[in-house]
Amino acid sequence: MSVENPAVEEEKKGREAKNRPTPGRRGNNKAKSVTTKKQSQGNIILRPFRAVFRFIGEVRDELDKVTWPTREETIRLSRIVLIVTIASAIVLGLLSLIFSELFLAGLDNPILLLAVIAGAFLVAGYFWWRDRTSRPSY
Repeated sequence: MSVENPAVEEEKKGREAKNRPTPGRRGNNKAKSVTTKKQSQGNIILRPFRAVFRFIGEVRDELDKVTWPTREETIRLSRIVLIVTIASAIVLGLLSLIFSELFLAGLDNPILLLAVIAGAFLVAGYFWWRDRTSRPSY
């Protein structure tokens, strides 16, 4: 019998080696190993086809578990995707136009190009400084 403190015994609980594997939750692992040995034997020509058919069956089982959207949900979500795609294309196109015109103007007047680059660095530096000095809100 142990004369140690009950708190110490409780702390040691669960840390001792079992010297045996932990049993799985899905059932008897020995039965599965026997069936896999039987499946690995057999006709060498049919073995790859069994694997393919098993894969297709498992895919079908997983697809049966999927909750598919209704027609209305599909239409609504497709509209959202199209609207966001068109809006982002317009914004990116406008940004490209603005920067290309700015660059062409900067080639004609290098001082303007340097001023825009310096302004961009100042804005980026401000946001970097603000991010580094701000305290987390949590």
